[in-house]
Amino acid sequence: IPLTNAELIKALFLNSSNFPNADADKLRLKQLEIATEWDRIEYALQDDSFWYFINKNKNNLPTRIEFIFNLMYANDNPDSKQFGDDEYSTFLFFNEKFNNSENEFDITENWQEIKRLFQTLEEWFEDRELYHKIGYLIAIGFDIKEILKEKVGLSKTKFKTWLNQAIKASIKGIVLEEVEYNSKHIRKILLLHNIQTMLNNQNETNRFPFDRFKKESWDVEHIHAIATKVKVKEEDLPSWLTNNFIQSDQHKDITKNGHIQSIKDENPTDHTELFDELIQYVLGEEDNSLRNLCLLDSGTNRSYKNASFKVKRSKLIEREKKGTFIPICTRNVFMKYYTNDVHDVELWNNDDRDAYITDINKTLAHYLTKKETIEND
Repeated sequence: IPLTNAELIKALFLNSSNFPNADADKLRLKQLEIATEWDRIEYALQDDSFWYFINKNKNNLPTRIEFIFNLMYANDNPDSKQFGDDEYSTFLFFNEKFNNSENEFDITENWQEIKRLFQTLEEWFEDRELYHKIGYLIAIGFDIKEILKEKVGLSKTKFKTWLNQAIKASIKGIVLEEVEYNSKHIRKILLLHNIQTMLNNQNETNRFPFDRFKKESWDVEHIHAIATKVKVKEEDLPSWLTNNFIQSDQHKDITKNGHIQSIKDENPTDHTELFDELIQYVLGEEDNSLRNLCLLDSGTNRSYKNASFKVKRSKLIEREKKGTFIPICTRNVFMKYYTNDVHDVELWNNDDRDAYITDINKTLAHYLTKKETIEND
């Protein structure tokens, strides 16, 4: 069984020949110190909430501390192919460093560099603001190596300024009112809305679970269903209408209202001609805008099937009770927390949509340019 990069590098750090001037007791103490710190780093990285915070995706390394060695290799050799690009290039890099070391101080300094790199990542993870902002950037495609490079020489305040500028650049030119269901920006906007909402509440201790966001499949969900997405079998139409038809101001067609009622009451079989027309009438005009979209894990989303807002709301509450993570803004939508004057908890109406998009604008105003904010207003 071939050794991994991490195992080979560990052998370098613990090799007694690298400490020629140390007596037996000091050597064992030094080896124990490195081995203990090594285990602590590996243990910390085994926490998925930490691991997926600093990684774009799963990143299946057999030993996670190898990720830190890879970062150090990349930082020291950003463009170099001296050690190749195969699976052992990181080990070859460290082996060369050790071969060029003149004394044990160099070995100790190399280990201290590894520790400093890990401690930087750990500090970011523990800081709630840094955790969310760096986590967002990595989730939308930034590389941790790029962020580490930008951090060099910056104070904590200036680094936070850089993060804010990077987030602002990530949504530059986006006009929220133009963002729709198939837009390449939609997941980014919904993710940032959730993250900034959590950050804005300074008394909140919960954190966005980037591990679940990356390990699970997440969908962009229509809050109010649209006809083109609804697939109902003809025999299921009576029950679908019972669950989904909630008469509102948009349902003024007396004939259609009567036909729907007769289907619900009498369950007739001959309504083929009106099938698609009735679904369109019940659901109303198609809305693919940001006003009608939220972020949800695919398990919850697909459990909805063709459900109405009322049923979706009920299912969401049920799943949250069982421990399913529901993003804060999605919960706010279905609990109607954005709407000041709630008329009907069973419908997602225009007042609800207006209140929702207003909150997105307000929450992201810090990152939107003045022009974009004016257009959205």
